Amino acid sequence: MLRRCPPVHERTCEHRPHVFNKGTSCIHVHTGRGVLIRGNYLENFNEIANWTNNFASGVGAQYWAAVPANLTGTVPDGVKTTASTGAFVTGTTEGVQKGLGNIQLLATNGTDNTHAVAIDLLFDFTGVTAGTLSFDF
Repeated sequence: MLRRCPPVHERTCEHRPHVFNKGTSCIHVHTGRGVLIRGNYLENFNEIANWTNNFASGVGAQYWAAVPANLTGTVPDGVKTTASTGAFVTGTTEGVQKGLGNIQLLATNGTDNTHAVAIDLLFDFTGVTAGTLSFDF
């Protein structure tokens, strides 16, 4: 669920206006396309088992997008990613994974800030008064 929170929780980066960072796994919120937001958004991931690679189909998948590997920058700058999230993976493979009622991002290699993965959450904030966002997980 996204809700208002103090700006200290907000993080910005180049070409991605809002980044919510949990360790080295990021969810980027893009504006200008996707679901039109008029209040809180909740994704329960009940249908994630039916989602296809690149979030191409499945109930709820249309609000998400894969992020390619981008070796420019330094982890955890919100720009550098070490693995694409274009295909769902399993086990200990780095990338995006289908959980049971959730989506999981796995960036491997411990806590040394050398690996990062990301997915985009596509929102359209047209007509919404500017404020802050938070990410509850």
